[in-house]
Amino acid sequence: MVMVAVPARGQGLPPDIQRIKDRGKLIVAMYYRDIIPFLFTDKKGNFIGHDVELAKDIAKKLGVECEFNRTPKTFNEIVDKVVSHEADIAISLISATLARAERVRFTDPYIVLHQSLIVNRLTASRYTFMGADPLAEIRNTTEKIGEKKGTSYVNIAKNAFKKATVVEYEEWEASPEKPGVFTMEAVEKGEVFAALRDEIGVKNLITQKPELAIRLKMVILKNERDPLAIAVPSDSTHLLDWINIYLKQYHPPMSADDLLSQYAEHYKK
Repeated sequence: MVMVAVPARGQGLPPDIQRIKDRGKLIVAMYYRDIIPFLFTDKKGNFIGHDVELAKDIAKKLGVECEFNRTPKTFNEIVDKVVSHEADIAISLISATLARAERVRFTDPYIVLHQSLIVNRLTASRYTFMGADPLAEIRNTTEKIGEKKGTSYVNIAKNAFKKATVVEYEEWEASPEKPGVFTMEAVEKGEVFAALRDEIGVKNLITQKPELAIRLKMVILKNERDPLAIAVPSDSTHLLDWINIYLKQYHPPMSADDLLSQYAEHYKK
């Protein structure tokens, strides 16, 4: 008589899935500051947003709890948390770039944004920004371009403006806890010629400070795409496949307009 052992429920899973199941929670790396509509605290004190809800649903369908690690101060640090296995995944406006793909695996994009050019109106007066590719008009500029340190836009700006000097700032904008001149203030003051940013970042900027539209010119670059994707460790191949199937079944690709419409009430003052 041959006895066949029946494995306990949950055993025999790939290691990258098993360690999440054994821990009982999915650890998600996210940026430390709130960014509407991706991750933010609402007026009732609830931590919500598109990326937050996406992470929670992924954890739910894996049958575990969701825990957020919001210690990263830059977007590259968010990726670092995945590389070091301090987080199982990163969902936090992470642009899927070639440089980051050398260190982590990326899922299919869950949203594709367009890049935007933000220019000081005074210094921009000599350009028209017309035609199919407004960026082409200033690709050979030798002026300064400002970008937030630790974002994909640093390398994007260096590649787009090969003759320009890219100046890196700690933040996009000044805040009560971090006063000073940062990326947007530098563009406004004319200390740098322009900055690149995604279209939702521009929407947030105008909503918070509508007076900036008087001093800054914002141009949506329809030919320049910025795919946002979920980062997983390089050895988490089964988790990557699982999330891609999840995205196909439960999360069809969204546009910026879809996302802004979904969270429109949170832009009301």
